[in-house]
Amino acid sequence: MSRNMSAIVVNLGLAGIVALASAGVALAGTTAQISATVTAQNVSITLTSDGSVAYGTQSLSNTPDTTTGTYGVDDTQTVQNNGNVAEDFTIQGANSTNWSLAATAGANQYGYKFCTTTCDTTPSWTSMNNATGVSLSTSVGAGSSKDVDFQLLMPTSDSSGYAEQSFNVTITAAAS
Repeated sequence: MSRNMSAIVVNLGLAGIVALASAGVALAGTTAQISATVTAQNVSITLTSDGSVAYGTQSLSNTPDTTTGTYGVDDTQTVQNNGNVAEDFTIQGANSTNWSLAATAGANQYGYKFCTTTCDTTPSWTSMNNATGVSLSTSVGAGSSKDVDFQLLMPTSDSSGYAEQSFNVTITAAAS
């Protein structure tokens, strides 16, 4: 072997020893652990009231409600956030068999409104619709509840033969 070749082999051999020695030093270091925890988001609501309102027999164009007031049937409903995050509630009405839900009462159409603050004394009514949800309340904390009262705007006329009408209200929760 030539002298130059011998020097290259020796240099490569020394480089390999240095690399192995360096790797050994890196393996001799200390370790640290990180502990991670997580809770799955739970968006959930429940009614803590009976979930049913009976207005009884009402005159056309009447406006009964669920408050304790003059036209009230005293039947406030309560929605509770039983999830583990703050939630936004939306509310949506629906047509009955013979009546359409509308912003105002008319022939074979009724209005349905809701109130969430000072409903028994100075209610502020907000109309529902049957196409999209309307904001009922925002940032309701986990375990917190929201009272809601309703106002029914009876149709001005009824071609159903005055048959009893039933309609649903849907309350939906989404994470805030």
